[in-house]
Parts: sequence; C-alpha cells; structure tokens
Amino acid sequence: MTAPRWTPERLSTTARMESCPRCHALTIRALDSPVAGLDVRLDPIPLDLVGEIQARLEGRATYDLIGTLKKEIAYRNQWRIKKRKYPILPTHKCPGPVSTKALFLNRPPTRKATDERPPF
Repeated sequence: MTAPRWTPERLSTTARMESCPRCHALTIRALDSPVAGLDVRLDPIPLDLVGEIQARLEGRATYDLIGTLKKEIAYRNQWRIKKRKYPILPTHKCPGPVSTKALFLNRPPTRKATDERPPF
C-alpha cells in the first residue's frame, strides 16, 4: 500500500533505509500501521532476548521486521511479544549503533614508516 500524496515524503508501511537527520546513523524508517500509522525510525541491528528486555527497560519500543520482498514493521504488543519469529528491532536512539566493521572500513589506511627515499 502506498501512502497518499499529503503524507510527508510519501512514507508508507514498506520499510526503507535512511539516515537519521540528527546523528546521521543508518536507520530503518516506515509507518507502523496502514491506518493512522506513526512515523517510526528503527536501529538496523536485530536484538536477542536480553537486548529486547534492555531496550524495553530504556523505554524504547520494539518492532518485528516482517516480510520477504516487501519489508514492513509491526509493533510487538502483548500478543506478538510471546513469539520470536522475525528479526526484532528497537526504536532509534541517537547516537545510533556503530558497528566495528563500519569503523574498520572508515579508518584511513596505515602506512609503515620507512627510511627509503621516494622514487621521484
């Protein structure tokens, strides 16, 4: 289902990757319901059971990422929270999660100190 023209940036229930406007971390953004849906930003790192409990204690809602081709999100209410069938994502909290792999890829290359003169 696509959103009407009057919605900001034509948001829909289909999840898409976007950067956070405040901290520029990579997030997942979607409406949480086709009717009267809230604009939700999620951290893209799935949670295990302990991570979900910690997120809930911090006051962050958790969502299931549902679907194969068309990904949508569903709030984990008292009926959904009983099962762990889909990846579970918490609402985004600035500053966003930074994976060690991303830090490694953004690091400048290291150079060995040598006493050799350059060839030019």
